[in-house]
Amino acid sequence: MALLNCPECDNEVSDRAPNCPKCGLPVSEVIGELRAEETPEQALQTRPEAYADEHPVYREAFLKFDAIGGGFVATWSWVGFFFGLFWYLYRGMFGKAAGLFIIFLLTLGIGWFPFALYCGIWGKWDYYLLRVKGKQLW
Repeated sequence: MALLNCPECDNEVSDRAPNCPKCGLPVSEVIGELRAEETPEQALQTRPEAYADEHPVYREAFLKFDAIGGGFVATWSWVGFFFGLFWYLYRGMFGKAAGLFIIFLLTLGIGWFPFALYCGIWGKWDYYLLRVKGKQLW
């Protein structure tokens, strides 16, 4: 159990309480506010166990996504850019890999650059959705 300071009224709140006892702000919002102010480096120091089984590159990206409440933040993946289809297959996103391959074939290979850009920009986010949220974007 940890004590947090409510950003609304500065009252101490248990992280297990549903709401701040003074102003009623939901504790999930209190935690979200604190994480939004936290850089990924600070998050690793305060929560070193967060995503410990992931490669540091993905761990840092996952913490960025968590910092804004589990939303998308543009990140870049050179591995996704150069090895997109194979990277998606390696990471277990078979449906995404198949969909991208079909799009690649339908464009007769002309769409390789937008395809590579998609994998470079959205790759870490897609992997986050799979590993953390247990779902895929499409």
